Amino acid sequence: MDKSRKTVIEYLDKALADSKKGAPEDLLFSYKGILYPAAFCNPKTIQVLDSFEARSDDVILAAYPKNGTNWLDQVLNDLEITAAKYTEEEINERINITNELSVFPRLEFGDPEKFKRMKELPFRRIIITHLPPQVLPKSIFKSKAKILLLVRNLKDTAVSYFHFYNNTPTRPSFGSWDEYFTAFMHGKCTRCFSVF
Repeated sequence: MDKSRKTVIEYLDKALADSKKGAPEDLLFSYKGILYPAAFCNPKTIQVLDSFEARSDDVILAAYPKNGTNWLDQVLNDLEITAAKYTEEEINERINITNELSVFPRLEFGDPEKFKRMKELPFRRIIITHLPPQVLPKSIFKSKAKILLLVRNLKDTAVSYFHFYNNTPTRPSFGSWDEYFTAFMHGKCTRCFSVF
């Protein structure tokens, strides 16, 4: 496993462990009407999103959670490495720089200082987000960054997210499908992203 994947796994493991220590009401927070998982999203990071400076060569992968984001992220990174014809040394340098700067590839995850560190990345950035369009930093649209919108059949997304929600300690559980589906359709789940 490469270092960057190990860093992501360590971040997620820590967030999961921390969420088990807190009270159920502390699992979520709301900012401008959008629910966020407190284990992964820092309210200060969300508040300073507009300090993110997008570049014209950025690729923004936007999707509702559980739509296949991780799969497409892997494909995009493989395409970037192949298309740019990076040498093994350049690939390792890219991984090391990303690790040294402690840059987590999700726009809304991590500490608020990460946007300053992201400016230092000397290569094309592939950035993932579950944020709704109205919350995305304005620089993404001004810079003409490439935005890929990943959409999955809504029924499949709802079922996948139901199981994810109930099996992840970072989110409150739902007693039944009906309870969950009502919350899902009314935007009462940590969705971050919605085009519906």
